[in-house]
Amino acid sequence: MTTITVYAEGNYAGTSQALAPGRYDMDALRVVGNDTISSIKVPDGWSVTLFEHAGFQGRSKVITADTPMLGDGFNDLVSSITVSDAAASAGVVSVYADANFSGKSQTLAPGSYDMGALGGVGNDTISSLRVPAGWRVTLYEHAGFQGRSQIVTADITMLGEAFNDQVSSITVSAPSASGGAVMVYADGNFSGTTQALQPGRYDMAALAAVGNDTISSLRVPAGWSATLYEHAGFQGRSKLITADTPMLDDGFNDLVSSIVVSNVVAPAPAPAPLGTNVPASAEQLRIASRMARIALRREATPEERKHWGGVLASQATPGDGVVVLAQELMRHGEIAKLDASARIARAHDAMLQRYDATPPRDLAHWLQRSQLDNQSVNDLINNNFKGIVASGYRSDACAAPVDAAQPMFAVRDAAGSPLVFAIGSNRQLYLFRRTGQSWRQLALSAVLPAPRHGHVQGLDVQQAADGSIALAFAMAPRRGVAISTVFVATGLSNALDDNGWIDAIGKLPARTGAPAGTVVSQISFAPAGGGASLLVLVGAAVAGITNSYYFDAAAAPAAWKTLRIPEDANSVRGYALGTFRRPGIWTLYQVNNDSALTFTSFEDAFGKTINVSYTGLPAAVSSFRLAPGSDPDVPDVYVAGNGLAVYRAKADAPERIANVDGAAIVWVGAAPGASHVAYVDASQALYVVTRKAGEPWGQPYLVSGGLDKVALLGNPVGAALDMLAITPGGALELRRIATPGSAAAVEEIPQCAVWDEDPMTLAELNVAIDAAAPVVYFASDEEYFSSTVDIFLRRVGLWNEMRGVWQMPPGTLWDAASGDVRSDALAILPRSAPDNPKHDSDYVLKIDEADYKSLLPGHPDDGPLYVHAKFLPAENATDLIFWIFCPYNGAGMLKLDTPGLNRRIDLAPLGVHEGDWEHFLVRIDNDTGKPVKLFLSAHDSGDWKDIASLERDAATRRLVLYTSRHGHAFYSTAGDNLSNDRSGGIWAIGLINHCDQGKRINFGDPGRSRLVSAGFLAHDAPLEPLWLQMPWRWGRYFDFSRADISNVIRKVLGPVVGSTPFFGALSEAAAEILIDKKVLGGEGNSAGPQAIKFKGNWFGQE
Repeated sequence: MTTITVYAEGNYAGTSQALAPGRYDMDALRVVGNDTISSIKVPDGWSVTLFEHAGFQGRSKVITADTPMLGDGFNDLVSSITVSDAAASAGVVSVYADANFSGKSQTLAPGSYDMGALGGVGNDTISSLRVPAGWRVTLYEHAGFQGRSQIVTADITMLGEAFNDQVSSITVSAPSASGGAVMVYADGNFSGTTQALQPGRYDMAALAAVGNDTISSLRVPAGWSATLYEHAGFQGRSKLITADTPMLDDGFNDLVSSIVVSNVVAPAPAPAPLGTNVPASAEQLRIASRMARIALRREATPEERKHWGGVLASQATPGDGVVVLAQELMRHGEIAKLDASARIARAHDAMLQRYDATPPRDLAHWLQRSQLDNQSVNDLINNNFKGIVASGYRSDACAAPVDAAQPMFAVRDAAGSPLVFAIGSNRQLYLFRRTGQSWRQLALSAVLPAPRHGHVQGLDVQQAADGSIALAFAMAPRRGVAISTVFVATGLSNALDDNGWIDAIGKLPARTGAPAGTVVSQISFAPAGGGASLLVLVGAAVAGITNSYYFDAAAAPAAWKTLRIPEDANSVRGYALGTFRRPGIWTLYQVNNDSALTFTSFEDAFGKTINVSYTGLPAAVSSFRLAPGSDPDVPDVYVAGNGLAVYRAKADAPERIANVDGAAIVWVGAAPGASHVAYVDASQALYVVTRKAGEPWGQPYLVSGGLDKVALLGNPVGAALDMLAITPGGALELRRIATPGSAAAVEEIPQCAVWDEDPMTLAELNVAIDAAAPVVYFASDEEYFSSTVDIFLRRVGLWNEMRGVWQMPPGTLWDAASGDVRSDALAILPRSAPDNPKHDSDYVLKIDEADYKSLLPGHPDDGPLYVHAKFLPAENATDLIFWIFCPYNGAGMLKLDTPGLNRRIDLAPLGVHEGDWEHFLVRIDNDTGKPVKLFLSAHDSGDWKDIASLERDAATRRLVLYTSRHGHAFYSTAGDNLSNDRSGGIWAIGLINHCDQGKRINFGDPGRSRLVSAGFLAHDAPLEPLWLQMPWRWGRYFDFSRADISNVIRKVLGPVVGSTPFFGALSEAAAEILIDKKVLGGEGNSAGPQAIKFKGNWFGQE
């Protein structure tokens, strides 16, 4: 039997051991010995994977040939091995130059094969391949593992048209020898120091084998995922990886400090029958298409679109519809194959209609929640994502940078690639441009010296014969009166890079000369000829009266002139500015029962005009377009109706293009190599007719079925056609038609989701926090004050309530070097059954008895307000949630007043608990940066207040708030501030939240209000401290005996027994307050406060 042989010395000498196919852990290598192997003999077609540590862990190295001396740090360092033979796995992947596994071939073991390594079969020759079961092959269109890619997991007798004879580099992955692990590598192309990662969370210290900030490539088994984090503690930017990646990009190469690995794969149920017949509105169909595209990463079929739109329509509210559709999409077989991390991300993004390749900012948190309580994706949809959607708060941008309802244009850059100009759903202008093998998205209107919260009102883009680009658009404030500012750029180079475009647009001056109060609705260029400068045509309203204007693009300032329509026009169907020897206007209109197309030049110095009338128009003519022709002073005029025709530099004898009825021209592309005419027919289907140079017009061919928006772009040297398309699901695609009528090759242009409204910058946010920070008064007889979190966490431990032992003893939670909790305090630990009443308190932060006296009073001179900033785009507001932490919450106090009896009753021990988080919310108007509303939590209730009506501190003019004695809830007034008030008539009963002007703290002082979370700031967001991620209760579980409860009830009711006719009502009220309203349970007493990031209002509403 053939085997591989390992040797203890180099050059196949010393003690040896023969190994058949299989897995050999350290004990199974006792013949040759642990950490002794120096050389290996490997039969042809076999492969050996060496592991640095026992259990197939640590760095690994694949050997496929005889090796007289191990290098790469593996000599005398091998502790476990896997062996695969040719028969067991078909040994290798085989690629063939011809179909049906014929022609020149080459065998490929696991690894990466760039173009130079495919010499056996050749570049751009592969047509078929054999792939062993469980293996994965990734084909790349270009060298260096670039361009389009296709994953192959089974034999293919003939590659499809998109990849046949177009493969230049390949990666090959064998089934994981270790039974499943993500492999991370310090160098590109799966080389250098490596480390195997099983499912789990790997903070910086746990990546010691490969090293911090070293990872450049990684292998990810099918169905697994790795979430990479820029910083330790799973903080900073993140990137989700679900497939082998030979070289990290997007700013992650050598910048990874922590990783989460998941292999949770759900069973794949059968697809749900598509039987919902509830009619859906156009908006419901749009939402269904977009959610499906986000979840499935493909377009919904017409049947799916109809069904999923019906799902939305069948629910009582739009919110319910989104929840039900998200749950149905998550049951789809295509989703069920994904790991938990990917499914959670897809569910979150689909519900928020966020189409973006990057994972949502809080994905690690949602994955942590799912693992903490074994929550399914449907649980997260119901318990968390539904509330986020309803709240309006957003940590991630969710709007689309392309909107089918807005204009979109395409021209070519200096390399011949499309430059795509589009207006997003936020009414901002974006540019998509190719750089190498990737695409860049630039926010052009964001750099304008225009109103920050503005929107684009109109757009036109033209490209001259020399390649230069002209751009015209109008901006207006998003709120208030939409008075327009017009910007025009001409002669822009089509070779500009990112910085060039940003610089060019940022320096554009606002055009003057418009009538006062102009509100623009549309803007376009008029084709120029004969050396004439471009004219800009504007549709606008002035003082409520709509008119058409034009001005000279080259003149600054340029007076706007009113465009006059022919006086005999009963119904104008269209008009265009341009040059027929002289600048003027073409008008298509109806006179009585006839159609007319005329040109009238603007008057010269003598009041003379050129007047041209076109004859021989198609019947039912509906539209026309101008395009450069053979005469530089006279354009070609394309017309459409019942037929397509073109007038070439003259007004009679039109050239017939196609015999089609009900056509309307939407685009004309004229170039030396070919001319194209695009039109829609009566069904709104888009067709193109092409005429190659020297040939007659071809037959119309369909170019779009079910697309929401297209922009067409001809090829200057041939008949090829590029179509930029927005799909019903909201994807932006480049569709390349090589020859007229041929199938389009489709490439998706990645989009980065954008904000509906501009969020605050970090600088603006800091100013707003300073403006909102209040002066706070503690009660004059307060015993338990606020503290910094770190003072508390340095001295408490993590208590295992189930076992009655320290999980992490006091003093071991805090890492002094990082100034935060240790990452293992976030580890997912075994839990009790969910129906256990103490389930939420399985693990709690507990004060050691020895530290009670020193911790309980707090440290008010240091204790800050911790600020969580949340962006509310729909209201153009930012909510600042100010959290205060106190190490101890004292006993409650009850008010009981009856005729002749006024009592204040200490409820001790009820109401006491370790750790106390309380908060208030200040809403900031993003336009002004000023506070406008205040929400006071007041324990389990809450109240919105108008800030203008509240008390101000005399010395600082800051807002004044009060925090209640022992309970620390915030109030805007001094006094008893009764909560759970059950007063009736002449008796009163309720919980006292006494406030007065005791210790005063100005939280506007430096360092007293600390921003800890502002996800919407993206790269500028502060790193969230690890203690925010810690899911455990911030205080131990208190068990109160029946005697304790009875004693308190006797204390409350004893003096009034038999002394008042209201005793029965008072008893019921007292029971409700003491038991039903959480004085005995929840956060009020028996279980310490929930970690604030795990409270419902962290992501949702108050």
